[in-house]
Amino acid sequence: MKRTLLLTHEYYPFRGGIARYCYQLFRRLPTSQYVVLTDQKESVPAHPVIRKKLLSSYVRPSWLTGVRTLQKIVNEHKIEMIMTPNLLPLGSMVYALNKIKKIPYVISLHGLDINLALKNKRRAAISVLNGAAHCITNSETTASILAPLKLRTPVTILTPYFEEEKFSHADHAASPAAQRYAGSKLVITVGRLTRRKGQDMVIRAFPEVLRSVPNARYVIIGDGPDRSYFEGLIQNLKMQKYIEIRTNVADSELGGYYTAASLFAMPTRAIGADIEGFGIVFLEAAYFSLPIIAGRSGCEREALGGEPNALFVDGENLGALTESIIHLLVDAELAGFVGSHAKKHLETLPNWDMQARRLAQVLS
Repeated sequence: MKRTLLLTHEYYPFRGGIARYCYQLFRRLPTSQYVVLTDQKESVPAHPVIRKKLLSSYVRPSWLTGVRTLQKIVNEHKIEMIMTPNLLPLGSMVYALNKIKKIPYVISLHGLDINLALKNKRRAAISVLNGAAHCITNSETTASILAPLKLRTPVTILTPYFEEEKFSHADHAASPAAQRYAGSKLVITVGRLTRRKGQDMVIRAFPEVLRSVPNARYVIIGDGPDRSYFEGLIQNLKMQKYIEIRTNVADSELGGYYTAASLFAMPTRAIGADIEGFGIVFLEAAYFSLPIIAGRSGCEREALGGEPNALFVDGENLGALTESIIHLLVDAELAGFVGSHAKKHLETLPNWDMQARRLAQVLS
């Protein structure tokens, strides 16, 4: 592969999906062959990570002053290729540098980013995409957004995988979470607290679920912009005794919740341009052979392989969601059947090592 600069707003240890996607791919490449340039405050500025301010609060466009910073890093580290998972505005930076120094670049797309860019700055987005040496998408669903644009840029799909190392070295059955919810029918959702993920719909379903399954409990793991809305909804429905939001669950603790759970529910739905890009947490749930309820907003079927590996519901249909939750909590045979098929499908998917090798080819 060519000596590559990864230019990104998000990188390890930030816990967002794009940060983890980039980190899991690049950590498998030779550190002598890449440098990471980021303005992520949580990043650790040690080789191969460089932390610099990339955008200006005063100059317009905001990325303009960052071109000089980018050019300096490219020169210092003898960069031959740039990759960015931020179509706009960082894509505009690499597009501008390409015009100055002819450094080829790769754009990585994840769903919401391309939808918003085409909605708000369509001409700029298409210029950046057409100027790229290659486009990488995280799913066929994301790639399908590009098809009507008739780009001249080749596209490669590199689906994400889950981080198996998070779960493979611990006795999750002995964890505090597994003990805390022993005897309960635990439903969990892991993900950013945003209505698109469907946690609010599971909350609304729960009063009816409890009528059929009195020992049901619901734990929402994650944080995000809709946290206060979810908390208010739980209070209004008087579900504080049955539903918890846990915002600070460490990776080392997460396996305990999956082990304790009887069901994973994330009935995703599209809200405007925001769709489910892939859903790595579906793969985590499959690793633990959990029955899964998923939505139909984006590439949930692509991640899970369709029925019978999960139950897919309309994320806006409260009745269908409620019925699906009750069925999987009450019918152990059905739950085991769905969970085992999810696990079998997981074993057919390309893992991070395979995808990193494909990325190295794209960057060559």
